[in-house]
Amino acid sequence: MYEKKKFMTGNSDFLSLQEGGFYYVDKTLLIRELLDHPAMVTLITRPRRFGKTLNMSMLQAFFESGSGGKKYFQQLQIWNCGEAYTKHCEAYPVISFSLKDVKGNCWEEMYGQFCNVIRNETGRLEARGLLGGAGAVQRIEIEDIIQRRADRITYMNALQTLAIAVEQTVGKKPVILIDEYDVPIHEAHEKGCYAEALGFEKTWLSAGLKDNSSLQFAVITGVLRIAKESIFSDLNNLKVYSVTSDKYREFFGFTETEVRNLAEYYGVPERMEEIRDWYDGYRIGETEIYNPWSVINYFSEGCRAHAFWSQTSQNTLIQSMLRKSSENQQKELRDLLEGKSFEKVISDSITYNMLDHGSLETAPADETTLYTLLVMTGYLKIERILRVLSTAYVCEVKIPNREIRSLYADEILEACRAMFPIAISNRFEDALFSRNSQKLQIVMRDFLLQTASAFDVSYEAFYQGMMLGLCAVMYENYWLSGNRESGDGRYDIQLKPKQREWPGILIELKVYRGKKAGVELQKELDQLSKQAILQMESNSYETELRAYGCKEILEYGMAFQGKKVAVASRVM
Repeated sequence: MYEKKKFMTGNSDFLSLQEGGFYYVDKTLLIRELLDHPAMVTLITRPRRFGKTLNMSMLQAFFESGSGGKKYFQQLQIWNCGEAYTKHCEAYPVISFSLKDVKGNCWEEMYGQFCNVIRNETGRLEARGLLGGAGAVQRIEIEDIIQRRADRITYMNALQTLAIAVEQTVGKKPVILIDEYDVPIHEAHEKGCYAEALGFEKTWLSAGLKDNSSLQFAVITGVLRIAKESIFSDLNNLKVYSVTSDKYREFFGFTETEVRNLAEYYGVPERMEEIRDWYDGYRIGETEIYNPWSVINYFSEGCRAHAFWSQTSQNTLIQSMLRKSSENQQKELRDLLEGKSFEKVISDSITYNMLDHGSLETAPADETTLYTLLVMTGYLKIERILRVLSTAYVCEVKIPNREIRSLYADEILEACRAMFPIAISNRFEDALFSRNSQKLQIVMRDFLLQTASAFDVSYEAFYQGMMLGLCAVMYENYWLSGNRESGDGRYDIQLKPKQREWPGILIELKVYRGKKAGVELQKELDQLSKQAILQMESNSYETELRAYGCKEILEYGMAFQGKKVAVASRVM
């Protein structure tokens, strides 16, 4: 029996995968689509680790003359499409850049990395004999780049310089490939040098891609589309395809058929339901898509399902916005964990000044930008497009699968919980399960004394949000809900256990509006907390938890006034 091909995780180089005999999910029909729908510049945005870099490597291997890739493509789908497509194999010079490592703590460090990327590709083209026939002007600039003596203007014009030099040398216009174009802009926004990075890359792209007579065509990939009025404002020849677009939908990520073929190849077709539950659920245009990185790791690690995908790129942007999110936005984010969906406006592009909208002291985070980020970075999926607006879409959005649900809880809700010190959160959880109202009262008093000065504590909504935030630490074991009907009334907070043998928890909140202080105030709060217990009892708030199968229910009544609190409890 022949040995099964293996996956090479973490390797995005097409030729080395082919040479090593590793399993390759055939995406070569992307070539046919690009040739059938020609555009001078094509931008495709997808979440991180959705196969963008491997596809760009595949395109380079196909189009680049002398790549040695033809013998591999003859075994792949593109070769069955006929001579109209195969004649393009190894037919062009290719200029290729990946900007994934253009990072740094300041603009000068990032600029140095950008120069290294340009210099390395210049050296590669020179070694392949593609620059030797450059004109005098281009030759001087190329030598300056290679010898590390080029000035900033030379580097900003380098994309155009290389394209012209390649055509002058071989008599053919080059194909230009730029992978992860948005990494420098995101990094610069985080490090406070956005204007410098934007200005440099905008000029670099414009010089090389706008009205460049030495360009065959260009393909660019990234996670986010940075709006036309910023980085792409000078490009009038750009076609953009995001997760809302139907074109190129099946070429980034795995389709249902591709995953089913994988499961059959590895002899585990019965695992499809598990794979679907964990890694399916994305929707690109009208096509269901699996996370390719996670599926590959699932098969590579003996078909053990857990969360493989983690989003580091752009995650700080989301966390920054979440720290500015309103109470209602945070509630919606928690509700998404319970499988709910919401109707939201999703834009195909963002500008970074939109990301800076709002602050903890003034306006909340811009909702369209927040949900656009969550969709484009892969934390949410578009369930369906409801309406098309002039520059955006009204979409139903939800969490795509089990993997993202766990990561979402860790990475997204963590930002919402940032206001709660971890020591307090742990003490709160311990006290909640202790069935000891006095212990819980001490924890709540300490928390209010430490943090309440940062908030307006005169409204019941503050205490509701505070308690929901504290309870969110238990997301792994409990479903959290608030202000819902059960029995003959509406409870304030319910924690429904994911395992029925654990206790269910109900919390009812009261706010004292009177004028008493000191000992008299504490007596009033004690009385109010007991009234909260009686309210839960008389209205049968435990009905939903009982129907679910909870054998034990912990009820807590809490009464607040400013930084004062009283807690009463009952075990059912």
